[in-house]
Amino acid sequence: MALLICPICEVSLSPLRIQHGNIWQCPTCNGVMANIAVLRKYLGNSVVKSFWQKATAESTTAETKCPSCRHSLRSFEIHKDEQTITLDICRRCHLLWFDKGELDAFPKVKTEELSPQTRQELALLKIEYDKQLQEELTHSAMAFNNITDIITSIIRLIVTFP
Repeated sequence: MALLICPICEVSLSPLRIQHGNIWQCPTCNGVMANIAVLRKYLGNSVVKSFWQKATAESTTAETKCPSCRHSLRSFEIHKDEQTITLDICRRCHLLWFDKGELDAFPKVKTEELSPQTRQELALLKIEYDKQLQEELTHSAMAFNNITDIITSIIRLIVTFP
């Protein structure tokens, strides 16, 4: 990807790895840019769909530029918990810009953590599976060797029989 520039500070954005992919953060203003695909996994499809619908129906041209293509961003408002948050989007690049703290205003998709007991049970099942697989491979190898011995014996009989 090309160099990404903060629409506020005009400095290079730094990649920040999150569970669902990369987002980019400004080291100066702490604003965050994310693409829609990552946001769908991070915030949920319905939240991102509402962003896109608002951006399509109600956005206005912003004075800031897209961090990627440098065309003007589009601004739109989201009402969240009795506050109004103004977000910026590049509909061309499918990028959203969040000023400092704005991304944190939206609930994240919960990823279910396995309990220690479930992890232990899965580990034991994997050990049992690996053991059975090894036994089957051993039996298969023994059967192959037996078949090879039989074929070798048959070939010897054919060759030695006038």
